[in-house]
Amino acid sequence: MGNKKIETVYKWRFLPLAVTGIMLVIVLLLKYVFQIEVGKFFGWSIFLTFAGFIYYRGVLEQKKEKEKEKSFDNETGSEDITKNHTLSFEEADNIVEQTIEVADFGGAKPNLTLRKSGNGYLIVECPPFYDGEGNEIDGDKDFPEAMEFENLISEYIGVPVIREDREVFLIEKANIEIIRKVKEFIENYWKLRKGKYKK
Repeated sequence: MGNKKIETVYKWRFLPLAVTGIMLVIVLLLKYVFQIEVGKFFGWSIFLTFAGFIYYRGVLEQKKEKEKEKSFDNETGSEDITKNHTLSFEEADNIVEQTIEVADFGGAKPNLTLRKSGNGYLIVECPPFYDGEGNEIDGDKDFPEAMEFENLISEYIGVPVIREDREVFLIEKANIEIIRKVKEFIENYWKLRKGKYKK
């Protein structure tokens, strides 16, 4: 049965039950109130009312089944669109494929991720709040390498690092090995720190 036909039947689903129900009420009035002999009409009116109720229930069930099918088709369609959709570079760059756990760095937790685009991102407090010995860092004067931190990371991992913001570092065309090198650099920074940056 087509969707249009089902909608029409569903719209008029009450009609058979209503007609047979009214007929049963009239027969009952004639039989019990007006004491008029109705013969076989009484039995037929009960039968038809029952049939109208069965028809009503059947239409409701058909409608529910169609709604389920429609819902399933919509969900499947959405999945197909997602599967067939080619992500733009910007969309892929926002999808985190892997997050690498990095130990605390100067009183804050770095965020190191590898994106679907192939880029790696490091978000880290720069300057950090404390040095490797737990001494408080008071801005760039206590952490002079702050403004060239991307170069220090790049020197260690062996690929270019772009500074997108003061605390955001981008490693283009990264892989898990490069990202692990970034982790290694951050976690061992206070041992690796060059003498010219120390007080």
